[in-house]
Amino acid sequence: MIKGLFVWAGNFVFAMLLLLVGFLVITMGLLDWQFNTVIGGSMDPTLKAGGIIISQAVEPEDIAIGDIVNYYSPSHDALIVHRIVERHDGEQTYFVTQGDANGAPDPYLVPAQNVLGKVHFHVPAAGHVSQAIKSPMGPLLLMMVPGLLIIGKGVGNIRAEIANLRGGSRRPQVGGDDAVSGSWGTGLRRQDWATPPA
Repeated sequence: MIKGLFVWAGNFVFAMLLLLVGFLVITMGLLDWQFNTVIGGSMDPTLKAGGIIISQAVEPEDIAIGDIVNYYSPSHDALIVHRIVERHDGEQTYFVTQGDANGAPDPYLVPAQNVLGKVHFHVPAAGHVSQAIKSPMGPLLLMMVPGLLIIGKGVGNIRAEIANLRGGSRRPQVGGDDAVSGSWGTGLRRQDWATPPA
């Protein structure tokens, strides 16, 4: 009973992981979602380092003060995730950004075309997994985990079959008119040994 519950739980978790990977691949393509890892602590406590942010490309008119955006900073040559604190509209739209943990706004204007997306979701600590996958050993780990789950399930099935076979050969059985011990019949019928001859 308990063993069967563990097997069912393992299968369920494996199926959920496959569904999650499929969902992420589809949504990245269809919804133009981007996944990035939070590196620094400038957005603490809202976004902690090591988390993953999920952002989606939006039009400049859909970005409001208070939104968290993912943008490219030429001065840092890096992607930065900060909150919009001011908006300047004119011939071009510019934003003033600031990290939640910073005491002052960023000392530059962010052109609308540099904004890659608005942050919709944050998954804490998931970035550590993402960084592990991007490492040289990442593809190997991605293949090993499902492989080990499949091998573990196969070994469990083989052990169960061996236990069933051993258990079946050790149980004496009496069936029909033949007396059977183990897997071999005695050749005697019940009436041959039930009543001694006169």
